[in-house]
Amino acid sequence: MAVVYPKASVFTFVFLLITSFALPRLFSVEKKMWAILFTCAFVSHVFSFIQFVRTEAIFGMIEQHNKNASRSARSTLRHIIFAQDIMREQGFIDPDNDGIGSAGLLPELVGISPLPNGQTISAPLLHNKYKNAQPSNEGLVIEAEGYLFKVCLPTQQNKFVSQRTQDIDYEKSERRFVAYAWPSEDRPGVHKAFYLDERERIYIFENESPRAYVGTQKQPSCDATLTGEGVDAIPPTDGSASNDGLVWEWWRNKQPRTTLVGDKS
Repeated sequence: MAVVYPKASVFTFVFLLITSFALPRLFSVEKKMWAILFTCAFVSHVFSFIQFVRTEAIFGMIEQHNKNASRSARSTLRHIIFAQDIMREQGFIDPDNDGIGSAGLLPELVGISPLPNGQTISAPLLHNKYKNAQPSNEGLVIEAEGYLFKVCLPTQQNKFVSQRTQDIDYEKSERRFVAYAWPSEDRPGVHKAFYLDERERIYIFENESPRAYVGTQKQPSCDATLTGEGVDAIPPTDGSASNDGLVWEWWRNKQPRTTLVGDKS
């Protein structure tokens, strides 16, 4: 049975082991015959077990690893929103001194890039595993656990950018940012792309082969998931295509936050 159904090899091994101890005392000729039978059964079991590991167990482990990578990417985006909450609350970037801080870019949140005042955050707001920065045409992106991450901030020109420039609108950045996660390389299983914003709207794009988004050269634009122009645009809620012409799925129809940290009551 184990030869036909490799998954059963684990159970047949246990059966053989129990049977070998349960057999009554046998005469020498019978012992020899049973020894031959058990040897053949053991060899077939080993062969079946190897087949099971090669064809199913390893694939299952890889598939589970890939699922964990996607789940971790989504969790990382949620960690980013908590870090941005702290940025707002602590006012690390607050040039107008109104007591509400502006959102920061990812390299700033992990302490590898300075804030606009030239200082770095002494206690990074994200784990050290997010300190692996990769250069790209749109600024530094963070690589971790098979994914790339970036944060985009609004500018005075009513657009988004993912690198620190003089055009960033600090006032709008107090209440607006978007973040993305997408595969760092094209490999089977790790394919989904994720979007999140300050209201904790989460959208997922399956990003099947051929990948629309992969690596630093094929990253989603800051407004990819949105519909329409301007920093106040939001993703569609009716299943229609976004600005990139693709359909991003609204994750579990999760309702957006109604208030932000630091809002005046």
